[in-house]
Amino acid sequence: MPRDKEAIRTVSGVNRRRFIKAAGASAAAVTLAGCTSGGDGGGDSSDDSGGDSSGDSGGDSGGDSGGDSGGSEDLTTVSFATPPVGMPVNIVMEYYLAENDLIQPRFEEDGYELDYELTFEDATLFASGQIDMGTVSWVEDARLGVEQDQQLVAFGNIEGVVSTPWVEVGGPYDPDETGGVQESLDKIVDEGARFGIPGWAAGAVPHLQNIIQEKYGYTLAQDGGDFNVQTTERGTMPQLTLRGDLATAVHSASSAGLSEVVNGELKPLLWIWNEYLDQGWGRPPLVSLSTRLDFAEENPEVLLNMIDMWSEGLNYVQDNIPDIAADPAGQETLEAENEEEARFLMDLFAGNEVEQIESLQRSALYSEVGLDDQSVEDAMNVLGVMEELGQIPSGWEDQVTFMTRSDLEDMV
Repeated sequence: MPRDKEAIRTVSGVNRRRFIKAAGASAAAVTLAGCTSGGDGGGDSSDDSGGDSSGDSGGDSGGDSGGDSGGSEDLTTVSFATPPVGMPVNIVMEYYLAENDLIQPRFEEDGYELDYELTFEDATLFASGQIDMGTVSWVEDARLGVEQDQQLVAFGNIEGVVSTPWVEVGGPYDPDETGGVQESLDKIVDEGARFGIPGWAAGAVPHLQNIIQEKYGYTLAQDGGDFNVQTTERGTMPQLTLRGDLATAVHSASSAGLSEVVNGELKPLLWIWNEYLDQGWGRPPLVSLSTRLDFAEENPEVLLNMIDMWSEGLNYVQDNIPDIAADPAGQETLEAENEEEARFLMDLFAGNEVEQIESLQRSALYSEVGLDDQSVEDAMNVLGVMEELGQIPSGWEDQVTFMTRSDLEDMV
């Protein structure tokens, strides 16, 4: 996957002032959506896709090698990668956990050292077996498990889908102007207006395809669909939408358009997250914790430490939104221009009421990252929907194992 600077591998500390930007996706990541910058797909590559690749996919990466590995020879190194998006990865991993030295000590107690990397190549690294653990969702686990005949384990939930299609407030495709979401989609189709997506492999797109097909009666597809699809870099989407080059575009306020949303220029055409809940399908996953079955069986304590690490970080963020938003370092980590933008972004993801747009019906961040019987049942329900609608191949049940926290504790 192309990137402007070398991703930074970290085993001892993180410098929040070092950044990378990345765009595009490698062939190995086409199957894996996660938080990658998207894949190849429909639409042309005309100038309307706009700008350079550096604006794509949001946040700043963390990391500083800190000299040597910082570990003892008697520690076993385990590896992990996740994409460096501001919310929630950077604010959890960099601003809170690494800044307060809360990562390595918990692993060292069990004889391990966590070698982690914040990079947009996370999906590629996981698919190719170069890392032990990744944050691809269990939807991607199902695809990868079948297509590469791998035995994979899903053992945690971090974040659900917060990306969605956005339109100009008061513009020609604003549902308040057309009469509703159905009328806006009818207008987009009738006029052949451009529908911007970051790529067919992008994490929110399969879920959006399901909603548009099942609720609104249209097909959003790479071949033979109803829409004039334009694959576009996330960083350019807000301005392309506001100047009328795109009717709507799929991204997250964490990856693009934060200022435009807070300023009242952009609003959701629909909320994928809320639509899934309304359909009774459950919460669509975006960032989950995954590994391979043999690694899980040999290192259950590592998986428990990962669960505890992320649970601590996510709970800290959701419990301290005002303080983080008021901190210039928190604003920088979130790529927010000011306190208002930082507060809006965290409140939005946490499912709190926001003034500017319709809020999420339920938090997209998980307070308890580890799985229990109910969360496994919910995940299986979503996967059943995905299989029924052709988004994942049959046979995934033989390739993916869900391990609850209790399962892992029994294995230690």
